[in-house]
Amino acid sequence: MRHISSALYRYAFHSAALCTMLYVAAPLHVVAAAESVGTRKANVQEAPFLTTTLSNATPYVGEEITIHYTLYFQEIAPKIVRESQPSMQGLWAQASNPDRFINSKSVQFKGKAYRSAVIKSYRVAPLQSGQLPIDGYTMHYVLSENEGEGEKSITAPSVAITARPLPQPIPQGYSGAVGTFATELKASA
Repeated sequence: MRHISSALYRYAFHSAALCTMLYVAAPLHVVAAAESVGTRKANVQEAPFLTTTLSNATPYVGEEITIHYTLYFQEIAPKIVRESQPSMQGLWAQASNPDRFINSKSVQFKGKAYRSAVIKSYRVAPLQSGQLPIDGYTMHYVLSENEGEGEKSITAPSVAITARPLPQPIPQGYSGAVGTFATELKASA
């Protein structure tokens, strides 16, 4: 059996059965981080904070990307009480269902040791071109050993997607597929 390796087709994929024009954007990883707010006494852990990560900050209209909200904390994991959903005007969005128990891992962030966990993810696709802000995701929490302190909240940093229109003129035979696609072909001799 002869194996032809996977290939990423940019702009056009042709075969005897299929002739479709595809628009592809190169992935771009963007991270924004909120600084902890308030003053803390020495030898007390810093307040938890959130980061916002986009899989691509400049997708084409209709191209699906992902948004991840990551929680960073030290020592004591905050107990999430509730969340306020982000504003995503001009975007189709679907939240991924989180696991009941969120796994955290040890990481370094700006030279300090933290635990981190992705607490919320969205699949998003721009419905229009232009600047599309994403803001307002807020996590309300209590620290498990200090539940008497009351509920606190942190808001993730705002980000913006610059959605690009599809190139004009739209090619004949274009079926509406937008994104990055991989294909693999195997043939026996």
